[in-house]
Amino acid sequence: MTIIKNISQLVTHSTDNLNPQPTIYNNLSLQIHEGKILKLSPNSKLGRYKKEKIIDVKGKAVIPGLIECHTHAIFGGNRIDDFEKRSNGISYLEILKAGGGINYTVKCTRSTKESELLKTGLKRVKKFISNGITTLEIKSGYGLSFEDELKLLRIINTIKKKSDIEIIPTFLGAHTFPEEYRNEKGKYIDIIIKKMLPVIKRRKLSQFCDVFTEKGAFNLNQTKQIFNAAKRLGFKLKIHADQLTNSGAALLAAKYKCISAEHLEKSDEKSILALKKAGVTAVLLPYATIFTGHNEFAKARMMIDNGLRVAISTDFNPGSSYTFNLLFCAMLGITQMRMTINEALMAITINAAYALGLQERKGTIEVGKDADLLVLNTNDYREIFYNPDPSLIKLVISKGKIIFENS
Repeated sequence: MTIIKNISQLVTHSTDNLNPQPTIYNNLSLQIHEGKILKLSPNSKLGRYKKEKIIDVKGKAVIPGLIECHTHAIFGGNRIDDFEKRSNGISYLEILKAGGGINYTVKCTRSTKESELLKTGLKRVKKFISNGITTLEIKSGYGLSFEDELKLLRIINTIKKKSDIEIIPTFLGAHTFPEEYRNEKGKYIDIIIKKMLPVIKRRKLSQFCDVFTEKGAFNLNQTKQIFNAAKRLGFKLKIHADQLTNSGAALLAAKYKCISAEHLEKSDEKSILALKKAGVTAVLLPYATIFTGHNEFAKARMMIDNGLRVAISTDFNPGSSYTFNLLFCAMLGITQMRMTINEALMAITINAAYALGLQERKGTIEVGKDADLLVLNTNDYREIFYNPDPSLIKLVISKGKIIFENS
């Protein structure tokens, strides 16, 4: 039995409620047994169990552990050259055409040893943990061949076994077309459908299939082909949608009832209403907007006002969003996308859990759920959005175990 006592402010939303106003408990203790939340009780109700492990947080605030629901964390090399080109006014699409962008990272990743990618990946996971992350989705997508996509998924699954937090592998073989199939796109789609998806399913390397549907990547018909094949095999579907153009990708996400549609910077009200009706979670990535020099953010206010569930993630990747700081991304949700503090908290906890299908175990501090918690270095949870500095995270607790302590 582990007891966290002297919590001045415990803040949590509830699993099935879209109301942004959280429940705030004052001056209580939290009982944890076998990694699960057992009970919330007043501080006076202590000393009833043998071998109690007491964690005295001395009047600090506690919130649910943060959930990262969209990252591309396994790759070789970097894209500093791309960053400099954007600073000189060259657009993202122009960089892609010149041999930069995703395919440059594919080249670097393919030439990096599996052991080195694993080592770097484990370091990045530790960095995420120090930023308060207790659940982390990692996409493949920088291999873009049968052998290299399986290599990336093997690495992600090895990290899953070695990590103290929950790791969710997502297959993104349809990230873009590799250089060798630039003029034979149908052949690459056949490789995804006939080779990659069946083997990944058989080896249980991922339960999700994601597609980047956009100009310069996969069009709507190509996405449908992949989705149909993935659906037949029992994959849950995700989609990168409407990032650079309003292509109809969000409407496609609604049609296929994807678990999440991600980016959505160019989505209109029709698309938003379709996503809401289909029960799709919107995953917004505001840091990618500013990192790539754009100024049009996803319409979070319209989404929330229309009842669409909204999550926020970093989109951590080497080219368009190099940050581990999910709190900063949530702050951008507040300052740039007209979200409230409590809506932003939902977006990086329970709504992000919905984007991964984990809402029954993750995202809130409720009896029976995994004891994934953050103890803050403040007695007012709002401060982490006012000042999104990871030093405001005192303890990271995963399934009742302290896995990071900020000294």
